[in-house]
Amino acid sequence: MTKTRTLPPWLWLAVPLFLAPLLGGQVAAEPRPLPADAIGALAAAVGGDGPTTAHVFLGLMAVLGLLVALIGRKVIQLPAARLTSVLLLLAGVLLVTSAGTQYRASTLAELVEWGFYFAAFFASVALAGRGLGPRALLAALVAGCAFLSLKGLVEYGQMRQIDPSWRIFAGWVNANALAGMLLLGLPLAMALSVTSERLGRLLAGIAACLITLALLLTQSKGGLIGGGVALALFLMLAPLRSAKAERAALAVRLGVLLVAMVAMGGLLMASQRGGGGATAGKAPQGALARVVDTSGTEAQSFTFRKNLWQSAVALVRTNPLGYGMGTYRYQSAKPGITPQTHFAHQSFLQLAVEASPIAAVLLVLFGVLWLRESLRKDSTLPGQTRTLRIAVAAALVGSAAHSCFDSDLYQFGIGFAFFALLGIGTELCSDAVTPEYLAPRWKGIGIALAIALGVGAILASASELALGRLVGAVVRRDRLEAQSALSTAKTWAASDGDTWRFAALLEPSPKERVALLERAARICPSPKNERALAAELVADGQADAAQAALSRALLLDPNNLLALRQRMELRLEIGDRAGAHDDARRLVAIESTPYFTVRALPEIVPTETYAARRVLAQGARSPAEKVTALAPAVAGGLEYAARTVPFITQQVESGAADPSRIDELRKELEAFQADAQTLAALYRELGRSDDAGVAETSVSAFGEALAGLPSR
Repeated sequence: MTKTRTLPPWLWLAVPLFLAPLLGGQVAAEPRPLPADAIGALAAAVGGDGPTTAHVFLGLMAVLGLLVALIGRKVIQLPAARLTSVLLLLAGVLLVTSAGTQYRASTLAELVEWGFYFAAFFASVALAGRGLGPRALLAALVAGCAFLSLKGLVEYGQMRQIDPSWRIFAGWVNANALAGMLLLGLPLAMALSVTSERLGRLLAGIAACLITLALLLTQSKGGLIGGGVALALFLMLAPLRSAKAERAALAVRLGVLLVAMVAMGGLLMASQRGGGGATAGKAPQGALARVVDTSGTEAQSFTFRKNLWQSAVALVRTNPLGYGMGTYRYQSAKPGITPQTHFAHQSFLQLAVEASPIAAVLLVLFGVLWLRESLRKDSTLPGQTRTLRIAVAAALVGSAAHSCFDSDLYQFGIGFAFFALLGIGTELCSDAVTPEYLAPRWKGIGIALAIALGVGAILASASELALGRLVGAVVRRDRLEAQSALSTAKTWAASDGDTWRFAALLEPSPKERVALLERAARICPSPKNERALAAELVADGQADAAQAALSRALLLDPNNLLALRQRMELRLEIGDRAGAHDDARRLVAIESTPYFTVRALPEIVPTETYAARRVLAQGARSPAEKVTALAPAVAGGLEYAARTVPFITQQVESGAADPSRIDELRKELEAFQADAQTLAALYRELGRSDDAGVAETSVSAFGEALAGLPSR
């Protein structure tokens, strides 16, 4: 009788590990339009237009593998009790601190993703085994990183002629997140190369070189620091932990591979020197321009992070019990230091804000316990196993280092791979895993938890798909399709404020539109929803209620420029000039705060405070007072024309921004041109002919900027 061949159990995890770098790089922020048909919507969502659905697609494979192991085995591999207990305690803290969340849709989606992280850890321990499994899982992740690197290299080749200093994204939300993914694969690829034979060694070596090149092209300084930490740790410990008889051969192989990787970096540096490095008065323009840039732009980038960290600390002090998973973006601007941001650019601080400092401490404690097991000397393990174990530890330490500068664990591809590597590394240790007989009660609890996670994941995905189809119908202006999609969204995405905000767009009755927007703001309190409600209340003649909505928006973000400008203009409209001038002065005062001066994107110059200056100039009594109010607005307008206009124009031309942004640029430039003309007349009235000439030059500059805008 012949034995029936069965697929190895680790395949349940190998597939999502390969796909994690390719499908795990987007973030569920604003809902994205999806096709009308269910199959097309699902395909588009998994392809990148539905981040939560793509993550569910990956995570469910790990959950299914874990379920198969729980159902089909009496004895299952489990991590050591000290590791399991800390991780389960962390999971409990996440659930408890999220129980009272007001942002149920966002919290559910975030809890599902972290649930998949924990499932990846336990699945890798249960499914990897001691033989081929760990190596195969590492190879799957490295292969995914290699394909991701190729995608990034092709992207740079396409963009190099347009912008020689282009930072690659390769389908990820930003270049820094991409770097966080790639640095995980770098030491793993090196370890597979030096511990494999022939073809395997060659393929893994090529992957290491590709990942190195792509990591450099992200131009992420934090990513390069994290990658350097991972590389240094691996190169230092791998020979020390190997058997004495193998050290020389391992050192030679590492040396050859390192030379190849350095050669890749050298080619990039050569292109940097030949392709327009930094010259006097000019920023560098080559492939590594941002890496070698020491300008104020890079200083601003670090300062913005520092401000985010200060905001996170302030939020923790205000509410040490946590706001709930997935809620950082709604709370981030409350301290008034930065505008609302999706990430704190620091994984541990963001976790402390959302799930209390206890959660951050438990995560760090788990990492310390795991690292102690992983770096422990063990001569009983085969040499290749020791090298792979060191590579996993190096990758995770490098990723933890990068998480101090970016919220890596909130990028699903990174977080999923991170926790899977924790499990694989645990499996590679001699005494960190024990086979356990699970009593039916405990097995039932495990199965119930896995099923609950799967149900929550399906609900989160269904909500995203339903809302995406609604947004797609609205974008396509298909009212019949939109009404059908709205009915579905009300069923599956009722806890998402965006459902009711888009429903208001389809409602002909002003009273009903107000009611729908009130529901959106109640379900998901945010400046965006409160501002939309205020605009509708104004249209319905409810000015006082509109001001109340804008005041609620300012409680969430006290320096929100759009809300302040909206309230200022509303007060002007209803004749409350004193109130409008108060808002205008409040806007102008923000110009001297880090909220205004230190921006996430230095290229985007806010214009709301300059609109406030126009209001103050109109109310000023003397020409001198009007000049004092208006001159900084014209100066700010020139900065807007020099930085924001070309930046947005390039985005529109590359397809990264909506063409309607050109109309916004034109409107702002025309307003600034009028300001410059008014300023020139005021200077002439004051007898300041030289200043009037400068202002007239500004009028010409704005005219040139207007003439350079592309036509729609």
